[in-house]
Amino acid sequence: MAIIIVVFSWIFLFLNILSILIMIFLERKDTRSIQSWILTFLILPPGFSLYVYFVLGRGPKLNKKKIETRNFRIFNEIDSMLNVKDYSSIPDNKNIDTSILKFNLLHNNSAITEFNDVKIFNTAYDKFEELIKDIKNAKHSIHLLYYIIKNDTIGNILVRTLTEKVKEGVKVRLIYDDVGCICVSKKMFDKLKEAGGEVYSFFPSYVKFINFNLNYRNHRKIVVIDGKIGYVGGINIGDEYMSLHKKLNPWKDCHLKIIGDAVNFLQLQFIQDLAYVSNHKIETEENFKENYFPKSNTEKVTYTQIVASGPDKKNYEKIKSTYLRMLYNAKKEIFIQTPYLGLDESFLSALISTAQYGIKIRIMLPTIYDKRIVYRVTSSYINQLLRAGIEVYLYKGFIHSKVMLMDDCVTSIGTANFNIRSFSLNFEVNAFITDHEINSKMKEIFYDDINDCVKLDENYEKNKSLLIKIEEGFSRLFTPLF
Repeated sequence: MAIIIVVFSWIFLFLNILSILIMIFLERKDTRSIQSWILTFLILPPGFSLYVYFVLGRGPKLNKKKIETRNFRIFNEIDSMLNVKDYSSIPDNKNIDTSILKFNLLHNNSAITEFNDVKIFNTAYDKFEELIKDIKNAKHSIHLLYYIIKNDTIGNILVRTLTEKVKEGVKVRLIYDDVGCICVSKKMFDKLKEAGGEVYSFFPSYVKFINFNLNYRNHRKIVVIDGKIGYVGGINIGDEYMSLHKKLNPWKDCHLKIIGDAVNFLQLQFIQDLAYVSNHKIETEENFKENYFPKSNTEKVTYTQIVASGPDKKNYEKIKSTYLRMLYNAKKEIFIQTPYLGLDESFLSALISTAQYGIKIRIMLPTIYDKRIVYRVTSSYINQLLRAGIEVYLYKGFIHSKVMLMDDCVTSIGTANFNIRSFSLNFEVNAFITDHEINSKMKEIFYDDINDCVKLDENYEKNKSLLIKIEEGFSRLFTPLF
C-alpha cells in the first residue's frame, strides 16, 4: 500500500509540473495567474489540485474557434439586414464628449446608435414591475438571458408569466447560466417547456457540481421583447435583489430599459448566445428581420453603444479596455459603484495615476459581503486607493451596481464588475451612454447613495486587525482565480 501511495504521489507531482509548463509555454497565461495556480498546486492535495485546474483553469478554449466562427457567421447574416455601417458615424456634436463613442467604434467594433429612450432603475422592485408589465404586453417574442434565476417568489412569478405568454402564441426563449443556477431546481421550468417555451442552460454540467466550464460563466443579463424593448444591467431574478435577503439588505443595484436602435445589438448578442446553446437558427425564420429587428420609431436622441466581452470575443477584454479609456480621458471626475474589486496591475495603476493627475475619483463599495474571500480581496485595495487620493465610500448594505461615470457625459451600466473575473473570464455586456441627461441622473443617484455611506480615511487601515490583514494578503494571492 505504501508503495502505491508513493507511486501515485509521483504521478500527481509529474502531472502538476506538466500543467504548470502547459500554462507557461502553451497557454501563456499572465504572470499573476501562473503564480496563483502554482500556489494552488502547493496548497491543495495532489489530484484535487488537478481537478480544480481542469475545472477552473481550462474550459471553452477548445471551443473558442467554434464560438468565434459562429458569432462571425451570425453577425454577417444580420449585418446585411441591419446595415451596421449606418451606425458607424461619429456625431458632429460639440456639446458632448465623443471620445468614448469613437473608441468603442474603432477598438471594440461597437455600433453607435443615436435614437434611444433610456430609463434607469435603481431598485429591483421598479425594474421587475416594469419587466413583467412589458412581458404581459408582448406580441411576438420574448428573449431572456440571466446569470441567476432563483426558484423563489420573484422567479416563479416570472416563469408563470412567461408560460402564460407561450400559451398565447408568443415565442419565449430563456437562457440561464448553469453555474449561476447550480443550486436551483430546474423543475421550475417544466411547465414553461411543456407549454412550448424554449429553455437552455449555458455550459450545462451533466453531473451535478462537476462542470469543466465552471470558470467561464455567462454573467450577461439581457431581455429583448418583440425586438423593440431591451433590458440590461446588474439585476438578476430573485427575491434577494428586492432586499428580501436576511443578510444582504438593503440591496442596491442598477438596471436599464432601452427603447430604440440599441435594442438591435442586445438582440444580436442574445441570438449569438442562443446559437451556442441550441441548434435552432432563428435567423432562417420567415419575416426574421421584421419580427426580431423591427424599425424603431423612437425620436429621442441618446447615444448608446452595447459592448459585450468575454471568451466568445476576439478582443475579449473589451469592457475593461473602455473602462481604462474612460479613466485616461477624464477631465474632471470619475464615479464607480461596484460590489467587487479584484484589479490587475494595469487597472490599479490607471486608477492611481488618474487620481494623481488631479482627476477626482469616487468609488462606492458594500459594507456587507456575499462572498468572504472576494470581499477580503476588495478590502485589500482600499488603503492603496486612499493613499492615492481616491475617495472610497462604504454603502450601509450590499451594493451590486456595476456603474462608471466619466465627467458630465459618459455613463456605463451593465453586468461587468471591476475585477479580473469580469474583465477576462466571464461573458459580460454593458451599455455605454454618451448623454448629459443620463449622466446627470446617475450622479443624482450616486450622491443620494452617499447619504447611506461611510466615507473612509486613513483610520480604516489602522483599525484593521492583524488577522484581517493576513486574510486579505492571502486572499489577494488568488485574485486571478476569483
